[in-house]
Amino acid sequence: MYQYEDIKELSISILKLINSYNILCTALTKGVLPKELVNLSKENSYGITLISLNESFRETMEPGASPYTLSNSKFYRPKFGLVDYIIIEKYQSTKIIRSFIIIMANKVIKFCSINNIECHIKNKTITP
Repeated sequence: MYQYEDIKELSISILKLINSYNILCTALTKGVLPKELVNLSKENSYGITLISLNESFRETMEPGASPYTLSNSKFYRPKFGLVDYIIIEKYQSTKIIRSFIIIMANKVIKFCSINNIECHIKNKTITP
């Protein structure tokens, strides 16, 4: 919901609608938990996901995602009694991911070659 007011408003509306049927919600976001959540059911739970507490790493791996200092959800628990949590995602290094992509791209190329299938691998997928 970070920096997308229309998404935030729509998400709050959906949560309100679901709560109106006495259904509790669990919402997980990569962004900031909006303050409007305090007006919804106190039994809902809200969480954020983080890949790192290192801002330069986060900016490299998830450009445009909310900074950790803005997305810290502990603001809600003591003040409003909401259930909140933070999930730390295990993030693979780019070297491991790059190696995997190269291996898979080469398998696709080999398969297509053996089966006489035209193949296109995006430029710079295999070579930098």
